[in-house]
Amino acid sequence: MARMYDAIHGRRWDSEHPMWPRKPNGEPYKVISGGAKSVVESFRRGGQIELYPSVTTILGVTMGQYLVDWAGGLGVRAAIETKDGDGDWTERGTSRYKELRSEAADRGTDIHAIVEAWVKTKQVGPSAFDQSLIDGIRAAFQAHGGDALRAQSEWQFGRVPAGVAKSCGTPYGGTVDLLSDTILADLKTTNKERAPYLRECAQLVAYNWALPAPRKVLLNIYADQGTGKVFNVKAWSEQEQADGWEYFCHCCAIWKTETKWEV
Repeated sequence: MARMYDAIHGRRWDSEHPMWPRKPNGEPYKVISGGAKSVVESFRRGGQIELYPSVTTILGVTMGQYLVDWAGGLGVRAAIETKDGDGDWTERGTSRYKELRSEAADRGTDIHAIVEAWVKTKQVGPSAFDQSLIDGIRAAFQAHGGDALRAQSEWQFGRVPAGVAKSCGTPYGGTVDLLSDTILADLKTTNKERAPYLRECAQLVAYNWALPAPRKVLLNIYADQGTGKVFNVKAWSEQEQADGWEYFCHCCAIWKTETKWEV
């Protein structure tokens, strides 16, 4: 299911939402099938909920080649790691590939949790990984004149201003990773060093449009999944931000067409 945001309550539409459908015993349903449009039609209760797609959901229309390359790399690694052993190599390789894919997702979630805990408590975890990650983020903000970071959970948002919604084709929601008075930043974790993607700029620009006070500096901070070391910080230029916004608007049009979205 596409990630959605509730514009009225200003929070993510997931199983933690107070209006998420639940079983008779109170347990939340894990999956709502049928895609984004049917979710809106089925669970908009008398105008109490207005659901909109997340920025990452919209940008997902361009993820095809990136995911192919990423999955291909995991597949090669899985094949190498399981070439020796008993039984069918295909089964061993497939099983290891699924493990690597799950580990990558879990690691990304863990890293964001480390950062959010640091922002909220001002305390850095005891591990060398935690220290390396936080030192890199702190250095990135200081190098671009920003401090006073705020927790990501404080910056979920629902519907963006009408002018922006009209220009990009649809309202949207999202959750900001890192924010100061002058800087908006998004953390990316990878298993190898790579160059920034324009779609990452598009994500930041879309977030920035939705903030009550847009920030002047947009950063992507890239950290190694294995060590926590920040290996690159990308500050997007004004021209790149303009290109990123155009990219996002095109993605909005494609997403609306694919989902038959109506606002």
